[in-house]
Amino acid sequence: MATSISINLLKESIAVCDNGMLRHQKDTIDALKSYPIVLNCAMTGAGKTRASHLSIQHYAKNLPVLYIAPTNALVQQHYNDARSFVEKNGLPHHVVSVTGRTLYEIVKNYSGIHRSSDALHQIIRNPRAFPGVFNIGEKKGPTWLITNPDQVWKSIVSNNNQDNRNLIQDFTNSFRCVVVDEFHYYSAEQLTLFFLCMALWKEFGQFDNGLKMLLLTATPDEMVIDFFKRADIPFKVIGNDQNTNDQKIPALAPVELTLTCGDLDSFKNIVSDEYHEGKDGVLISDSMQEINKNYHYYKQKNFSVGRITSAIDNKDRVQESQKRLILATPTVDLGYNFIRSNKKDRQEIDFIVSTAYEKSKFWQRLGRAGRVLGRTQTDIPSKAFMLFTRESYFLNQKITYLSNYIKKFCVFIFF
Repeated sequence: MATSISINLLKESIAVCDNGMLRHQKDTIDALKSYPIVLNCAMTGAGKTRASHLSIQHYAKNLPVLYIAPTNALVQQHYNDARSFVEKNGLPHHVVSVTGRTLYEIVKNYSGIHRSSDALHQIIRNPRAFPGVFNIGEKKGPTWLITNPDQVWKSIVSNNNQDNRNLIQDFTNSFRCVVVDEFHYYSAEQLTLFFLCMALWKEFGQFDNGLKMLLLTATPDEMVIDFFKRADIPFKVIGNDQNTNDQKIPALAPVELTLTCGDLDSFKNIVSDEYHEGKDGVLISDSMQEINKNYHYYKQKNFSVGRITSAIDNKDRVQESQKRLILATPTVDLGYNFIRSNKKDRQEIDFIVSTAYEKSKFWQRLGRAGRVLGRTQTDIPSKAFMLFTRESYFLNQKITYLSNYIKKFCVFIFF
């Protein structure tokens, strides 16, 4: 193996309140009472989605909700989670998900609608008008609309001025609770859209009239904080603060982290050893070619192997997630949950091998390992192998990755 650094990440716990909520979930609800915008920056895998659902239940129980996620895979995941939450808690919302394909189907199949921007406007007005697209029947109640920022952006910059006016009014007046997931991920163009909406909401008094906005991110950007300050919009950041009197429950199992150089091919022996010891793992690469090559290799070895890419639909994605060894592209980087039908007592991911060319991807992929919130076995370590392409780059950049956060919780062994 090339030059490596081995780091033992210690077990992480998270505070839980007397009412059963996690501390950051209760703090989020409490903060929204006094602030129009709240950033929930709890650690990865710690229940930020649950915090958003509880906040919607508290502040928008009978009001329309806009929920934005950066990828279609995450839109579908949030759609499933929201429907389950609505059904379990008896909320009146009808949950709908909107992607580019949704708008295309409406334009194609419904007379009188010729543009995707107009289709989005009509969905916001009344999704029940499209029974062939949304399976909500005649249920009355507010809409819980889940979509990605591309649909909002493309629609607002439509060449049709009437669509522009309609959608600006829709996004300014129609929703009383707005949730934006993985807020750190968005491009400058998409962030401009969000900042524009916030400025309009402030200008037209929507925040003063009770509009609530919740931003979810484990890695907040100082640029966002600076915007709120300059725009004079009150906001509150909720993190992983723990009251010393709170009970604590395990959130992350120990992780044996190895930083090294190489590619997925060079870890075939390690992956095989882990697999034959009964461990379940994930291999992540930015290269589709590398994913396909390794997928066929393990398939020929009769491994229970699945492949998750942006090209497969949700049904296939669920099916592939049931396999013991999963090969994936960056489509799983953002909030993707590896959930199998037969839920394990320990973490779902026993080991991960991943390329780590960028700092943001490093943190996202490392966060896949060791998630044990709500599990009964919480002390079994996961293994994570984070791979750089060139040894010179690895040696030059390693200090960047060994941040003060890691130093606080890790034991270092250099070899």
